[in-house]
Amino acid sequence: MKKITTIIATALCVVFSVNTQAQRAENVGDNSDAVAPSFNGVLTGQQLRPDPLLWENGPLFNQAGPPNRSILQNDTFGSNTLGGGVSGDFRIADNFTLDEASSITQIDVYGYQTGAPTTPASIIGVTIQIWDGDPSDASNNVIYGDATTNVMDSAIFSDTFRESEANPGDNRAIQRVTATFTDLTLDAGTYWLDWNFIGDSGFSGPWQPPVAEALGTEPGGGNALQGNAGVYTGFIDDGGDGSVMYHLDAPFELYGLPTAGVDDFSADNISFFPNPVKDLLTIDNRSTTQLETISIYNVQGRLVQTTDISEVSEINVSALTAGVYMVQITSERGTITKKLVKN
Repeated sequence: MKKITTIIATALCVVFSVNTQAQRAENVGDNSDAVAPSFNGVLTGQQLRPDPLLWENGPLFNQAGPPNRSILQNDTFGSNTLGGGVSGDFRIADNFTLDEASSITQIDVYGYQTGAPTTPASIIGVTIQIWDGDPSDASNNVIYGDATTNVMDSAIFSDTFRESEANPGDNRAIQRVTATFTDLTLDAGTYWLDWNFIGDSGFSGPWQPPVAEALGTEPGGGNALQGNAGVYTGFIDDGGDGSVMYHLDAPFELYGLPTAGVDDFSADNISFFPNPVKDLLTIDNRSTTQLETISIYNVQGRLVQTTDISEVSEINVSALTAGVYMVQITSERGTITKKLVKN
């Protein structure tokens, strides 16, 4: 749902009064003999996100660390589900809203496998779909992605463990799974993100931890869905015996840039790296303007290299001698000039 908090996930073949679809989950007591690794003092989940945060469907944890803890409040509120099924035929979906048209460059989702180490990550794939509305409504459609293509860029320990009040040492290392995109642009509006994981068959899961309610706050109020072979129903924690009915959310983040103003052909939207450069120079075009050529001039103002970049984003500058150069990037909308240092 968004930044609403919540707690834990669904149930091994549980039939709910509101629907008849069997849901799958890891509950308190399941795999209790699986010993997950304890924290070794090394934080691994701090790699940089390149673009601003557009949406956060969190929080992931309700007790800050290091390491952080996502604690199931089973003693306090009768919650039972540690994580929902999110592999094979099972998927998780939750909604997000963009206030303006945006280019999404990175999506982070979170999962764990019981007994898996903090490193290396045991999740080896993620499939992602974006819907134009609630997936449980047959009138809505997938507008981006599919249910079979692995789009994972990386997976690392998120510095967070999943555990219950009843078994505080029964750690499950939550992994942050990252997918990156170059062609995902959405207009302003509300959409649904839908995903599932591919995991190491040597461990239980993967499982989907829910958004973690603040400790002492009753869970519920979420609207995430669990899909089973294309049929989507609520992502629910019923306490294991129907004694409660907590509708959950799932944590994820979207990173990217609003497209408003990105059309501008300006020095802020056109760059190149690395700088200083040795051999290969990559041009980063964050506008929608078609680039034409890149021209490199030495400090005397003499043109030393010109390359057509209408269909490429990388050029070889290894023939240039070490020194400082001025670079002109040209499009039909004008020319941008920047400084380049050659090693």
